[in-house]
Amino acid sequence: TIAGQEPDGAEIVASMKQANIVGPGLIEWFETCYCDTPLKHERETVYDFYLGDIKTELVDEMEEIAGDSFWDYLSSVNLRTSE
Repeated sequence: TIAGQEPDGAEIVASMKQANIVGPGLIEWFETCYCDTPLKHERETVYDFYLGDIKTELVDEMEEIAGDSFWDYLSSVNLRTSE
């Protein structure tokens, strides 16, 4: 599973649980990353398989992101496809 991926699986899952849908086909989230290229490992192992056109921005502190929960959306899609 993604959560069991080393070294950052738990961080990826935690970030997706906090991500919000902010527009059609658009999600935003904050994630701590220590890569020289932001989200390099996360993209190579997970994000580029599921998401497209990822843009990163360095911020000094997290803010609240308005929108619907991306995690809830993923859960609802998973329920519909497993029925």
